[in-house]
Amino acid sequence: RARRRREADLRLARARSRVALSHAAEAGADLDQVVALDPKRVDAYELRAGLRRAANEAAPAAEDQARVELLRRGYIDIYEK
Repeated sequence: RARRRREADLRLARARSRVALSHAAEAGADLDQVVALDPKRVDAYELRAGLRRAANEAAPAAEDQARVELLRRGYIDIYEK
């Protein structure tokens, strides 16, 4: 589990770098791998939603945003109360 988390961290960092370099397709592929490795990575879904919105992929962007909201709501319900 720790190995998967570390791999997800590295791929997320690479995705952020690729976004900064305007390499959206490569960043998107990295983010797909991040969420496959760690399906609770809110920051990965959020970044991927932004990329998808920028690419006019409304339905996938909305799905990612819905996942962000669900994970945040679950986090608040579990850890903040």
